[in-house]
Amino acid sequence: MRATVFAYPATLTRDAKGRFLVRFRDFPEALTDGASEAEALREAADALSEALMSRIVDGEAIPDPSPAGRKAYQVAPDATVALKAALHKIVREKGVTAADLSRLLAIDHKEARRLLGAREHSKVPRLTQALEALGYSVTTAVYDASKRERILSSPVAPRMSRIPLTRAVHVGGAQYEEQRRSFVYGNTKIENDRVTREMVDEQAEIMRRRRREGRSR
Repeated sequence: MRATVFAYPATLTRDAKGRFLVRFRDFPEALTDGASEAEALREAADALSEALMSRIVDGEAIPDPSPAGRKAYQVAPDATVALKAALHKIVREKGVTAADLSRLLAIDHKEARRLLGAREHSKVPRLTQALEALGYSVTTAVYDASKRERILSSPVAPRMSRIPLTRAVHVGGAQYEEQRRSFVYGNTKIENDRVTREMVDEQAEIMRRRRREGRSR
């Protein structure tokens, strides 16, 4: 997956009653409206989030954002939904399974499935860690909505600043194992302050011996 900005162009039009109708070129099913422009754009973010989650649930492909025209607004979904959409795109393209993610993150299978489930609650740090474990990095954008600026660049406007989801450098062998253990330690330390790096190394060695024993049978 190339660097992707999870903000999709939306157009606003007025209906006969004066309400603002919102449509997304990339998600025809995401339709909403509002009494004012500001309300319509707030509703647009919710409609986009729902459309993304529905596609994840149905196992469908998630499109890259189309170029935004001059009259289009770039709308970003809920941050958690955006990360789940990114994770969905990557595992779908690479053929990664929940079991693969479980082994990579050293978490149980149920938690891995929750990360991949659109309707399952997941924390942003955990989703970020999952993406990093797959070789991707995440960057967040903060903008002043009151100025009605474009949030991010469109895919065909290289002169504008772009906030990417970029591919990280691949590592392997002992370096990969060290990186994985450091990742597991940092992650578990947040949730349980009594966890030490030695405990993580000990469990990792136990798991490695079990894998070797399993292959030798």
